[in-house]
Amino acid sequence: MILGYSRMRYVEFTTDIFTENVIKMHLNAFSFFGGFTDIILYDNLKQVVID
Repeated sequence: MILGYSRMRYVEFTTDIFTENVIKMHLNAFSFFGGFTDIILYDNLKQVVID
């Protein structure tokens, strides 16, 4: 995850990308950054694309 303004980065590796793991990694990143942003942009991530 990369913050848009500061370009601060958080990286976490996994062997699978199930929705539960994506949520857990988001929570870990928000904890690392000390909060969350109003808007999150995704680059066609299968777990978050609606259609």
